[in-house]
Amino acid sequence: MITAYDKEELLSQVGSIHLDGVLTKPVMPSELLNTLMKDRNPNPVIAGIGNKQYKNLHDFEGARILLVEDNAINQQVAAEFLARLNLKVTLASHGGEALDRVSRESFDAVLMDLHMPIMDGLEATRRILKLQNARDLPIIAMTAAVMPEDRMRCKACGMVDFVSKPIDPDDLSLVLQRWIKPGGEGTLAVTDSGLVDGQKPSEVDLPNFLPGFDLDQALKRLWGNRELLARLLLDFAERQTGALAQLDALLNKGENAQATLLLHTLKGAASNLGALELAVSAQQLEQEIKSGQPLNSRILFAVALTDAMDAIAAHVRINNQEPPQKSQDLKALAELLTSITPYLREQELIPDAQMTALQQLAQNDTPNSPLAKLIFQINQFDNAGALSTITQLTSALGFKL
Repeated sequence: MITAYDKEELLSQVGSIHLDGVLTKPVMPSELLNTLMKDRNPNPVIAGIGNKQYKNLHDFEGARILLVEDNAINQQVAAEFLARLNLKVTLASHGGEALDRVSRESFDAVLMDLHMPIMDGLEATRRILKLQNARDLPIIAMTAAVMPEDRMRCKACGMVDFVSKPIDPDDLSLVLQRWIKPGGEGTLAVTDSGLVDGQKPSEVDLPNFLPGFDLDQALKRLWGNRELLARLLLDFAERQTGALAQLDALLNKGENAQATLLLHTLKGAASNLGALELAVSAQQLEQEIKSGQPLNSRILFAVALTDAMDAIAAHVRINNQEPPQKSQDLKALAELLTSITPYLREQELIPDAQMTALQQLAQNDTPNSPLAKLIFQINQFDNAGALSTITQLTSALGFKL
């Protein structure tokens, strides 16, 4: 049993000593249970050390779930997990968008973040439950706030359950089983590739250990999908390139509310990607700003952010294949844009295979090219903008969807 910060050092020094498992602190109840039950039950709900993934999970037979989350990286992490449970996932970026979707469509459950722009999760829940078609809709809170008063606020507005962030897959699976009737149980075979369901190993360079990161936890949330984790890490590094300068500018202007929002968003993404040191330092600095205390954590945060960015840049990359010929490019692009358009229209997550193919086609383009713009819009979940860019592309290329 060891703090998460020391896990990498422990595993590098353990040598031939036999360990049945490693439990990181702070201890999650589900992690403790899985660790204690490991020898007694070789196929827990979710377990995994190294590259082997063990799965014995409920199949929800395509039940529809609305995921309401404003952070793009958190959306992708949660959506990947939900899709593995055979749930049909629809995305909303704030409470107002969720209210609109529920008023027009039918869902089996809603996963609702609390802190969002435009309309927060509490207000959205109150309004949704007043709709004629949603009075009995289970709405489950997702938040990093775990104080009793937070749970009381969630219950008071009509939420039926609570999942803490960063999301623990075991906890979320159990909560969903309480509110969505499973279609049955299906056991997935153990694989050694780091992927599941017979997928081929990805063309990625993702180390087993990354300084400052708990990759085991990050991969657990993504069902061992190493390609998606590599893409999310690279996307995270790109998004945070100017974060420190932006934070300092906000603080110098006295815009503390915006500064805490920046840190809160960064903390959530860092937690989901296993960047524990960065998440802790961001949380400490966020609390200091909110309480008006001296910003003693500013240097620690800067160091943790720089270290995380340097680690990603040095150790994480997607190995692109040789680019196809131009004639093949156009045909492949036409087919690809056709395949991703329905996902954008329905505000659903685009599969990894399509995103990787899109990135390969754009690898020789300039940052301002239409394809690069499209990838950025998709990563930002700007579906309307992405559809507009696709229209421009198809018009320029001379074909219609």
